[in-house]
Amino acid sequence: MGAKFADWPSHYSFPPFFTLQPNKETQAKQVTIWSKLIRDYSQATKELIVDRSHGIFSNADIHRSLSPEGVDVVFDHMVRHHEAEYVDPAKKDSIYVWWQSKEIWSKKMMDFAAKNGLLNGVATMYELLNDNSEFEGMNEEILLRILKSLESTGKCEIMMGSSGVAEGVKFFM
Repeated sequence: MGAKFADWPSHYSFPPFFTLQPNKETQAKQVTIWSKLIRDYSQATKELIVDRSHGIFSNADIHRSLSPEGVDVVFDHMVRHHEAEYVDPAKKDSIYVWWQSKEIWSKKMMDFAAKNGLLNGVATMYELLNDNSEFEGMNEEILLRILKSLESTGKCEIMMGSSGVAEGVKFFM
């Protein structure tokens, strides 16, 4: 499962956690706990894309896996609560995990731009993803979603290259 995640909660070793609970109240609590686990895992490992076959949904130590229906319920919950977005809404087979809201990411991006003298200046996507900040190593599509959120509020302009790929961004005060 990629980077080490040392903080597996005790319920991750509890077999019923991997069985979608039939009681709606119990299921709601279970799905909320799954959502928190996925967000904590994503934050710790910087794996911000989770698909339905991701190893987090299986615990080999207890020989249990969350069913595809269970994964669907968790993904739908996370999307409804703005904790994730579907990578492809038509397929619904993977999500971008927002362990912080896009608003918080947007604020952090603007703070980064101000701290690094980028307001009314230009930064390349490469610089943003390789600058020893918390954006380093972030999936480029997730970074682009954060920048699009800022662009929609007039705080930046995404600069597209001739191939239609984002090459940079201009930040505004």
